[in-house]
Amino acid sequence: LSVGARILIIGAGPVGLAVAACAKLGGAGSVVVAARTDRRADLAITMGASEFMIADEKLGENFARLAGGAPEIVVECAGAPGMMDLAAGLAAPRGRVVMAGACLQTETFLPIVATMKELTYQFAVCYTRQEFALAEKLIAGRRIDPMPMFDGTVSLDELPKRFEELRTEKQACKVMLTP
Repeated sequence: LSVGARILIIGAGPVGLAVAACAKLGGAGSVVVAARTDRRADLAITMGASEFMIADEKLGENFARLAGGAPEIVVECAGAPGMMDLAAGLAAPRGRVVMAGACLQTETFLPIVATMKELTYQFAVCYTRQEFALAEKLIAGRRIDPMPMFDGTVSLDELPKRFEELRTEKQACKVMLTP
């Protein structure tokens, strides 16, 4: 991450919000979180985004107007089909697309768009022991505060019921499990 970089994060779930916090800490210039709805707009700002945008057909135009150009880094955190194609279309020439979302379906995109822009794709692989240690250090040192995402703790017995509630309770973000 270069200081002052223009970053677009697609997806306002726990992963996207954590990426916003880390991007801000890393010195990014514009950290924009985009999602299909604005239900987590305030939370995105709290977690470190400089701006929240609706992910619609004007996302690229709105981002460029706000940040002074297309995103140098697009971090896909939605995990939905079509995101590779969307990210390639939004990224600046010679930009980077980081796939952090866990898409479990076949993904397709038009390679010529990425080729003509000379994009670099990077795929995030789970989490390493070193990454957990860094996260612990950042939280313990109060450099990142994950608590705005926290929506409570449930027991193993309560988990099935709470999991079903989360399907419709769109404001909730992160529930912790007590073993």
